[in-house]
Amino acid sequence: EFTVSGRKPCAFARSLSKPASRVLSLRLRPMLELFNESALAAGLYPGWDRERRQQLTLVAKAAWRFERDGTLLPTDPPPLVEADTHHGKPHESSLACARENMPFKQGGEVYLFGTAHPPRPGARAARVRLALHGPAGQHLDKTLLVLGRRRWQSRLLRHVPGEPEPLEPTPLRYENAFGGRLPGRVDSAWPLNPAGMGCNHSDWKLACPELPRIEWPNRLMRRPTDRLTPAGFGPLPVFWQPRLDEQGSPAEDAEFGACPWDDSAQPCLHNVAPHDQRFDAPFAGGERIELEGFFPDHAAPVRLELPPFPARARALVEGHPVPLKLVADTFVIDTDAQILALVARGGIRWALDDRRSGLILLEADASGTSVAHPEPQREGVA
Repeated sequence: EFTVSGRKPCAFARSLSKPASRVLSLRLRPMLELFNESALAAGLYPGWDRERRQQLTLVAKAAWRFERDGTLLPTDPPPLVEADTHHGKPHESSLACARENMPFKQGGEVYLFGTAHPPRPGARAARVRLALHGPAGQHLDKTLLVLGRRRWQSRLLRHVPGEPEPLEPTPLRYENAFGGRLPGRVDSAWPLNPAGMGCNHSDWKLACPELPRIEWPNRLMRRPTDRLTPAGFGPLPVFWQPRLDEQGSPAEDAEFGACPWDDSAQPCLHNVAPHDQRFDAPFAGGERIELEGFFPDHAAPVRLELPPFPARARALVEGHPVPLKLVADTFVIDTDAQILALVARGGIRWALDDRRSGLILLEADASGTSVAHPEPQREGVA
């Protein structure tokens, strides 16, 4: 039974229905209380650490509103996302929101939601660019090409890409990137992006006459049977590749409270960003970001600098301090809302039948010195 107090109640406890909480209270009895004295969204969540041991994870999220001149202002963060949300049916659409209450991630990662806008009226294509350079060696410079609608054209017994129509504002979703499935064939889905478009199994008879609208600038689709890595900035669903393989095999005969994955799971099983948007180190503040092509009537790059995570956490169990460090491992950009969000987490080893009592205090820390790179495990800390 999880108890909370302070400005921001524990999201896990709040989500439980009354009957469910009565049942869980018989088996989950860690009396660990969260006091949120910050303005951040926060919650405590049960789970398992990298070594498949039970732990409680404190997850907190900060947010800033940005202007196109580079100004950043703190803002109330949206609630923590506790489950993946899709644009449509889960197995047929991309993610509108990615779950944020994982127990751990490997290194750090960034993903982006937004829209590509034509650079001028009547333009048929636009380039969108996300660049990030950090003091801990993070480096990303990624450009995608977004085109107006195109269809395959028949030319001398073969198909060639047709000319694009004038570009309209295009959501940067995987539905507009390469992928998809053949009509009526469940087993034909492109495993890297079942929600996409442009997937054909023949150069002659086309099941999908339309080309993808989001492509790699140096790897444009040339033939209907080309197979491409989907072009996108957004998070990947857990049942798409390569995330599906990263989960490993389910643990066999797992008892109540046992970890659901076995030793074959990779350390990055909770990471959701494309591989080229993952980094060896988390975020410590000072990362420089450039955004291009995401804003109407604004061709110049928007340059931003990510602040340090603005909160720190302290834990006290049975009257004794327990080390708890927040690691800012997830950076989310929403160019439509002009919001940056930074998610940090820290774990405490805690068995489901643990009867100790204690508290966790989350408090504002403008210096950001509470954010650290992961350290070797110590007793009582995940």
